[in-house]
Amino acid sequence: RRSELSIAQNDLASAEELLKVKLNIKNDITLIPADTLEAEDILEDFKENLEIAFKNRRDYLRDKNSIEAKNITIKMKKNSLFPEIDLKATLAQNGLHSKYNQALQDIIEDSNPKYYVGLEFSFPLENNEAKSERKKADLEKTIAIITLQKTERDIISSIDEKFRAKNVKKIHHSNMQRVLALQKGKLE
Repeated sequence: RRSELSIAQNDLASAEELLKVKLNIKNDITLIPADTLEAEDILEDFKENLEIAFKNRRDYLRDKNSIEAKNITIKMKKNSLFPEIDLKATLAQNGLHSKYNQALQDIIEDSNPKYYVGLEFSFPLENNEAKSERKKADLEKTIAIITLQKTERDIISSIDEKFRAKNVKKIHHSNMQRVLALQKGKLE
């Protein structure tokens, strides 16, 4: 009966976590069941395993890198709001002669060079496209943050469920060992 109680408590906690994830409820909000149940202790190294999971889970690291990439995109889009100043320089060499060979020789000897140096300034008047691109990048970053938070919650729920299942099975095993000892005594 104690084993069945432990299994029922584990099923309740799993259902509660699944409900919280699907409703996107934070962990600090507790769901109160109609009947009272006693919960078993979770092993002490839960936090260590949680940290290891956050360091090694590829989906979590991918979502984290995605946020960093969105930050870079936002900075680039912010820079596109500013005016552009371009420095341009050109060097042209012309060989002017009626014969082709002599024209080539004039190019090599720098007999008729032409230089151009200029500064080009451009500023879009309303710059609506750059503003909308920046807003789009901000929204994409927000979506990436929400995705990362969902991944974190999934990882936490998964590890919590595994630890609770392990504790329940450990209790079930000790109860079965006790039953085995009692049955042996009864048989003797």
